[in-house]
Amino acid sequence: MKQGFAKWLGFGGLIPFIGLTVVVATDYRGWADLSGEALRVYAALILSFLGGVSWGIALREEYEGLYSLSMVPFFGAWAALLASAPVSYGLLMAAFVAAHAIDYHARARQLLPGWFFDLRKQLTIGVLLCLIVVALSL
Repeated sequence: MKQGFAKWLGFGGLIPFIGLTVVVATDYRGWADLSGEALRVYAALILSFLGGVSWGIALREEYEGLYSLSMVPFFGAWAALLASAPVSYGLLMAAFVAAHAIDYHARARQLLPGWFFDLRKQLTIGVLLCLIVVALSL
C-alpha cells in the first residue's frame, strides 16, 4: 500500500514538468518565458528534495559518503538557477542524472528498496525527456 501511494505522488510530480513543457514548447498564448522559468524553479526544488532524501538515508544508515553525495543535486540546482536559460537546462539535466547515479549508489549498497529505485529511474527518465524538449525548443 505504501508503495502505491509513493508511486502515485511520484508520477503526480511529473504533471508540472509535462504541463510546463507543453506550454514552453508550443509558446501557448505567449507564456513560454514564464513557464520556462517556472519549470527551472520546479526542477530545482525537486532536485533539492532528492538531495534531502539521500541525506535522510545517510542519517538512517550512518553512511558518511552519502552525506557529501546528497549535496550534489542541491548545488546542481542552485547553479542551474544562477545560469542563463540554455545553460540552465543542461545543468538541470546533469543534476538529475547525478541524482539518479546517487540512487544507484545507494541501491547497490542496499540502502534503497528496489521498488523505490525503479520508481526514481522512471521519474528521472520523464523529467529528462521534458527538459530535453524544452532545451531543444529554445
